[in-house]
Amino acid sequence: MSSSHPLWDNLKDSCFPQLYQAHHREYIEDIPFWLDLARMQGDPILELGCGPGRVLIQLANAGYTCYGIDNDSGMLLQLKNESISGGKGKIYSVLADMTSFQFQKQFPLIIGLYSPSSIRWWGFCS
Repeated sequence: MSSSHPLWDNLKDSCFPQLYQAHHREYIEDIPFWLDLARMQGDPILELGCGPGRVLIQLANAGYTCYGIDNDSGMLLQLKNESISGGKGKIYSVLADMTSFQFQKQFPLIIGLYSPSSIRWWGFCS
């Protein structure tokens, strides 16, 4: 299977982050769960594959220091644009591959909302 698909490449490079955020923005049913976990574990919090920060922004707005890692610069730009309003906490974003990146700090809470393997299943990656 090819590691690239022309439709995916064009969409990803143009408007995918905005479409993704528009599709997921209204989904908030799980936010209380993540806030409860954050209250129990404390910060800093690391989100793997954070995308545009649907959950990360809510955690930062609640006062937590959050780190997000994603390998898509468009998604991280969307995160930056969405989080400008400023919450009580801080968000640090890192453009990297989560399978080979290492932080020099420890995180009492690490979350990964979506399985990276689902993208492989769709055939967008090999």
